[in-house]
Amino acid sequence: MILYKYVPEETLKLFFDHDATSFKFTPVGQFNDPFETYGVSFASEDEDSLAHLTFRSKINSDLASLCLSRSPLEVLMWSHYAQHHRGYVVGIDTELAGFHDENLCLITANEGGIDYLDERDKSRVIISDKNFKNKDIVKKVLFRKSQHWKYEKEVRIVIESDKLIPIGDDEEDRFYIYKAPGTNIIKEIFIGINNEDFELTALENDNLRNGILDNNIKIQKCCFKRGTWDLDKTDYDMSLLTDWPSADFGILAGVISAFEKNEI
Repeated sequence: MILYKYVPEETLKLFFDHDATSFKFTPVGQFNDPFETYGVSFASEDEDSLAHLTFRSKINSDLASLCLSRSPLEVLMWSHYAQHHRGYVVGIDTELAGFHDENLCLITANEGGIDYLDERDKSRVIISDKNFKNKDIVKKVLFRKSQHWKYEKEVRIVIESDKLIPIGDDEEDRFYIYKAPGTNIIKEIFIGINNEDFELTALENDNLRNGILDNNIKIQKCCFKRGTWDLDKTDYDMSLLTDWPSADFGILAGVISAFEKNEI
């Protein structure tokens, strides 16, 4: 299965790490939706206990997620997560990455589709130290979002944080890295319609450039879909990575791009 990650310019090269592919997993407390984990109410087995109020913090510290999308051409996603269309979308083979492995993932890619709901669930989830990592509980807590977010077509992979590499001492800003063996996990790269730096980025980073060329990663450039407000894609000229373009070519490419955008 191929799923997609929207990333800014500087993040693209971080995927390629010599003989591995690196993925950033983030605690839910750092997500941009204030309703995260609040799609349901928590309750304790003991009606007089307030212990259930601590479990959002425990979920934040003990679990981390990689958020992907089923679609690489969502205009709002490019604006919000890919540096205003100057970044990239990376197509990931989730099986090669290990994200179908139930021994690694608490929630695998096959199980990770978000449920977009009109209303928050009025029922209460009885939560405790014994069950807060239970798959059914996690699905209720982390996989229910408002219909406002349905354009994201999101799929989440959830891994317990103690299986990942922690980055950062401050818990509020801490994230985690998972290194999947192999560099053939990335299958596609989409270049944002406003991105003019791909060649320079690739040529300045050997891991990125070699990863693309050695694994025949398909590169596509986003463009306007004529007559609509949607994005389309066109095949990228791979010779631009092997033959650094001249200044004259860069000017010509800009003129061609402006001309194509103007045509409805």
